[in-house]
Amino acid sequence: MNKAWIFSQFRILILGLFALLLPANLLSFEPLFSPVFSFEPICQITEGVYTAQCRLPTGETVYFGMENVMDSEEKWHKWYTFKERTHHMVNSNRGLISCASRCLKKPEHIQKAVESGKYGTEEEFARFLEQLKEREIYPDGKRFEALVGISAGVAGLCSPDFMAYISKKPVTGYITLPNDPPVKGDTIAFYRQDYDDLLMVIGVSFNKSYPQIFINRGIFQNPFRLINGECPNIATRLHCFTGKVVRDFLNDELDTCKMYMTVAPIPEMFDIMIKAFPRGQLKIKDEIPEELHVPAEGVCDTEILVTLEDLSNLH
Repeated sequence: MNKAWIFSQFRILILGLFALLLPANLLSFEPLFSPVFSFEPICQITEGVYTAQCRLPTGETVYFGMENVMDSEEKWHKWYTFKERTHHMVNSNRGLISCASRCLKKPEHIQKAVESGKYGTEEEFARFLEQLKEREIYPDGKRFEALVGISAGVAGLCSPDFMAYISKKPVTGYITLPNDPPVKGDTIAFYRQDYDDLLMVIGVSFNKSYPQIFINRGIFQNPFRLINGECPNIATRLHCFTGKVVRDFLNDELDTCKMYMTVAPIPEMFDIMIKAFPRGQLKIKDEIPEELHVPAEGVCDTEILVTLEDLSNLH
């Protein structure tokens, strides 16, 4: 029987007994017993694929998956296609969602967007614009920077060894995704049809030049998670899940035991991580010992280092 599961059940029992022993007028710590995020035991469902079912504080159930993509070009290619199609949705120049959001500031562009055929009918596009407006995803809107930030995450995802992700559907094996984009060009409807269940992804890499460290790069959310306002506060949980898989499974298989994780987050993600971890658990940039420093290449250059144990125990 899984030790993590036994421990979680023992903890629930102890808390319940503790509550029974207290006078009713002292039971003022309701948040302690409110629904919290927790991983069910992580399992390996086939060679190279790991998963866990999780219940969020909102009551939603999501599914974490992590799969090996380093031994097959085909396994990585479907993720590369997802990366490129997401870039086509959100890039600041011609991204379909980015262009749509600008129509809210420049309504004279709406007719041209409808005529492009990439947004559905005029009525469908009007509903889409209303959704963007409600979520304040337009230039100067409070969530526009989050949309722009997806592009930075996309740029950071480059040929990892594993892909980790969060899905609205159970993980039953290697994920099934299209290998290539639509022949006649992408549309909002095609993208949603192919990726609506994917919430967030990240690449996980093992570099022999850094034997004690595994590297998380290229975390980004499905832009429609942002638009729909689905499943908040899951980014650090995805990092945590990768740590649990490395600690409980991969460290037994890798040439060297990993003791740290490094990440180079965009500013928004940097703030999220600083708030998520207890003070002193993260080492940032110049605080990182030279022998544990992994150059942060690409869009983001602020490196963060955390021990595997602290990462795995975050949630």
